[in-house]
Amino acid sequence: MPVVPGWTEPQASDPPGGGAPEPTLVDVSVGPLAGAVLSRVAGAMAAQAGLRLDRLADATLIAEALVAHGTRHAQDGRLLTAITAEPGRLSLRLGPLMPGGGERLRRDATLPEVGSVLERLADEVVVEPGGAGDFVVLRIGTDSA
Repeated sequence: MPVVPGWTEPQASDPPGGGAPEPTLVDVSVGPLAGAVLSRVAGAMAAQAGLRLDRLADATLIAEALVAHGTRHAQDGRLLTAITAEPGRLSLRLGPLMPGGGERLRRDATLPEVGSVLERLADEVVVEPGGAGDFVVLRIGTDSA
């Protein structure tokens, strides 16, 4: 697995099966297949989380929007996304993006008369700025299924 600044790996002292579930890392090159790959993985993980069909569709649309608007802000031509599925909840963490790229991605994913696509589809959107670059975190669903 590549070493990416800003990511943390599970520690040997972490109990197996304890704490937060381990994310699935999706590392795609910016290009014509990036949206198809990320949206399919997000959809599969949403199903694993037990999300309703409409929320599963939201997860795939969010993934497509992240690729469509995130490619301009990607570092080194790659989009790295950690997707975590928990019962009734899905989290996507995209990054690192170029510094300032998180807020620019959020702004780019806005449509006239609709507003922010990400904020309409996700229950929570957070931009985490950092020295290694920005991360965009989106959460769909609640803590209970």
